[in-house]
Amino acid sequence: VGQFIERKGTDVLLKVAKSLQGRDARWRFIWITNSVLDPSNLSGLGHEDSCAIRVLRMPEDVQTRLELLHIVGAADVFVLPSLVEGLPMALLEAMALGVPAVASEINGVPEAVIDGVTGTLVRPGDAEDLEAKLTNLAADRGRALGLAEAGRRKVLNEFEETAVAEKVFKEYMKAHGGK
Repeated sequence: VGQFIERKGTDVLLKVAKSLQGRDARWRFIWITNSVLDPSNLSGLGHEDSCAIRVLRMPEDVQTRLELLHIVGAADVFVLPSLVEGLPMALLEAMALGVPAVASEINGVPEAVIDGVTGTLVRPGDAEDLEAKLTNLAADRGRALGLAEAGRRKVLNEFEETAVAEKVFKEYMKAHGGK
């Protein structure tokens, strides 16, 4: 879920998707975006019937936020291959929905994704690392479910809006001497 642009790791995910689908046709990748797509965005995806990554556009293919959350919640894994990122809401939402996360170890992402505890971290831009981690996670569904549950708990306990507001308020009070 996100802009279909290079800094979001589209090239990395495309490389991994092609490799995994070449070894096992059961792999499916979906990218949901509101990006305006032009031919350069879609280069390398392949023909519609053999597409390495299926691109769903909002609002053409996915009309409502609820529909988006249903699609994300039904996923076996949420992949965030970004090269540049803060702490994206899409990642937190996927984790809150109980979807195991595999994400680039960049900027704020490790605040939510603790490698091997609440999800899996990969080196940014490293397609081989991403492919290996996805393959390992697919091979161990019990581990994937454990990461998903731990990730869900972490997001609901630490990133839910009331919890965040309380943290900010406490820090504000500390900074101003409790006044």
